[in-house]
Order: sequence, then structure tokens, then C-alpha cells
Amino acid sequence: MAALGMEVSEVLKYEDIGWGDNVVLGPMLGGWLLAVSGDSSDAFEGQLEPLTRLGPAIAGEISEIVMVSELRGYADGQEIWRVIHNPEEEKSLYALQISGDTPPQLEAIVRAARAEQDAEGGEEASVDYMIEIPGRLSHSICGYHPGEREPDGVDFSELQPIGGRKQTAGTGGGLFARLFGRG
Repeated sequence: MAALGMEVSEVLKYEDIGWGDNVVLGPMLGGWLLAVSGDSSDAFEGQLEPLTRLGPAIAGEISEIVMVSELRGYADGQEIWRVIHNPEEEKSLYALQISGDTPPQLEAIVRAARAEQDAEGGEEASVDYMIEIPGRLSHSICGYHPGEREPDGVDFSELQPIGGRKQTAGTGGGLFARLFGRG
């Protein structure tokens, strides 16, 4: 919390988080810390960015409204890999931009998602399985997959600026929407 310049304003369960412009921290299995923000820009360069300097980190976002998802990996505060699914940019449900030294399990995750997409009709399918790739990769790394494998029974700390007032919670929507940003 010190790295973020924040302090605890309230303790709550994951299912009770209000998805406004708040920041929430909670422990995960394997020593991971789940940091969630109601502001999607926090995921990559916003107020959660200082956490990337404290150890291995991943940051992600999903917007089910526009069907875009992204996950990035960090070491010592530097981005080392990135996986983005944005079908609008490439005009394809199979759109996937991969850069850097990605985790080895990504290949199998991509292969499985492509097989699911193919089985549903490929580009003509009414469902987008490729959007799940960042979430599945996140799960393989830290055990968290927004919307599917959310932490139950864990106390989360809602944060506020040190000496500041608690931010008002609202609603938001999306993937890593719940990992590190809400889109």
C-alpha cells in the first residue's frame, strides 16, 4: 500500500466490491496479490503501475462490450511480454497480437482457443473464444480468471489515498476489468 500511497478504507469480500473508481487489494494463492481498479487505465500505466516494481507482475483488462482483452507481464517494473485480442483492429475474430518473451503455456492456450473458435464456425461464429486467451493465461500464472475463477471467501482491502477520502464506488463492466482494470 505504501508503494501506491494508499491506505485501507474498508475491508470487504470480492463479491461486495463496487466497481467504481476504487482500488482494491486481496491475497491470492501462491503469494500473488490481486489488485483491482475501477479505472481501466490503472491496469497498465495508472496508479497500480508501482506494483510492477515489487516483483513479477501481470496486468490485464477486458471489455466484453467491445470484445477486447489484454494481458501484460512485468519484471522489475519493465514490460516483458504482451498478449492482445482486438478483433476490430484486425477485422478478425482470430486477432491476436503477441510480443516479448511470453510464458511457455501461452502456445497451448492459443491452440485450444483456436480449436474452440474453429468448432463454433470460425469467423462466422456468434461467440468469440479468442477473447478468453488473456484470462486463461492469467489463470495459468496466478490462479485468477475474471468472471470465472474469482476468489471466494477472501478479505479484500479497499484503498483510499493516504489521509484522503474514500472514493465513491459505482459500476463498471468487463475482463481484467476485474484483474487490474475495469473496462
